Amino acid sequence: MGKVLLIGAGPGDAGLITVKGVEGLKKADVIIYDRLASDALLQYARADAVLIYVGKRAGAHAVRQEEINKILVECAKKYSCVARLKGGDSFVFGRGGEEIEALERENLAYELIPGVTSAVAVPESAGVPVTHRGVSHSFHVVTGHTRDGREALSEDFEILAKVKGTLVFLMGLANLEWIAAQLTACGMAADTPAAVIADGTLPRQTCVRGTLADIAENVRLAGLTSPAVIVVGKTAALSFLDRRKQRVYGLIGTQEMMERFADGLSRRVADSQAAALITMERMTLPKERELAAIMKQISAYDWIFFTSRQAVRQFFQTWQAERLDVRKLASCRFAVLGEGTDDALREYGIFADFKPKQANGEAFAREFADRCRRDTGKSGRALEILLPRAKRGGRRMVEILRDAGFFVLELPFYDVQGTPTSQWNLVETLRDYVFFSALGVEAFFEQLKKTGMRLSSGSRCYGIGDLTSQALRRALKKRAALEEACEVRTASVSSVEGLLALITAQELK
Repeated sequence: MGKVLLIGAGPGDAGLITVKGVEGLKKADVIIYDRLASDALLQYARADAVLIYVGKRAGAHAVRQEEINKILVECAKKYSCVARLKGGDSFVFGRGGEEIEALERENLAYELIPGVTSAVAVPESAGVPVTHRGVSHSFHVVTGHTRDGREALSEDFEILAKVKGTLVFLMGLANLEWIAAQLTACGMAADTPAAVIADGTLPRQTCVRGTLADIAENVRLAGLTSPAVIVVGKTAALSFLDRRKQRVYGLIGTQEMMERFADGLSRRVADSQAAALITMERMTLPKERELAAIMKQISAYDWIFFTSRQAVRQFFQTWQAERLDVRKLASCRFAVLGEGTDDALREYGIFADFKPKQANGEAFAREFADRCRRDTGKSGRALEILLPRAKRGGRRMVEILRDAGFFVLELPFYDVQGTPTSQWNLVETLRDYVFFSALGVEAFFEQLKKTGMRLSSGSRCYGIGDLTSQALRRALKKRAALEEACEVRTASVSSVEGLLALITAQELK
């Protein structure tokens, strides 16, 4: 018998889950999750964790609640730690109580981990307070639909129409016109302020305002879709933040790089947010035993070249997995391309012996060749260089090194593939795109072609370094219309900090 963690995922933005909720996801053997729980939260799952989607959409339930209860019970009997991840807070119209009752009937252990409820967080993310001194001293959270339909709510409107506080309706977008009509029919003034926030706390968030008289029509014209939160009352006219004015940066890179960038962006640039469009996922290639054999002969090489943070991490993870002694590296010298790669190497206690002035592959190779052309290796012959890298790494750097007389052994022991996230549909609404690798550029433009989408005129593409920006220019050149419409900008220092510095300087102009 195991234990079930009932975790509230928060209102949408992955960063709004609690620390305790993240800890629960990290140790879970199986995660049972809903549609409203951000896909980005699954990054915290263990590599061997079982993921079970039981999401429900209005009018098209993927899994009935009774079936979810059954799955929960079965998993609790099979696994030692089960995480039940639910959008918002499990006990605010989340049917968490029903799931707990099912566990108690089977005498199964559980723990409750509260989440941030959308009833408060979503209005706040749009600058709408649910209470405000001198305006509203209370707020009331109401379900916008029930199992028995609208009739079950009718008797409540006589009371709701008379309250002095703020009304917050969850899951009520389909009934918005009817809700407004019921409130006015029961005596609430037709000019009472109202606001509807769709996709709250997410980059695609949209807030539409009006009054009870026109809010339904305003929402229809705006094309808002669920999930959405309805706010009725005087505070709905307040606006301490208009999210529609925020600049949203579309990110294409590994989860780690995107998180570091998003965190730095929120601290440096006001009124900005990051949206992950494509996640670059690392895959280990086959023939691991052959690669391990090469690594065991590492002392035969004079230099080890690293051209990316990912290459450093993959190399040392494999090194540790093979239980190799770090002292075998004592006779090797190390070269790195870019500040980010240098930082990654330092994490393992190694300081690079060579770092080029320019962070691109060709400059790297030429500068190294000029410096070390006359050096001889341990064998008394040409220097021998080991190049751990991605399978699809650029060829030009290797060609220059070999032409200069060096022996280069490429060690392609991982590949990278791009996977569009649930925020991909934002791509045509953005003007700023941030790329963390040339492979990310490739994945992005392949997805554009596949989905038939295009970039907006005047778009700006930011590359983390020269190689990435060169890939951007090549990709744009293939799409002539885009080349004219887009501007490519390159960080002066090839790192997340370099990108942030570039964007910060631009925003402060």
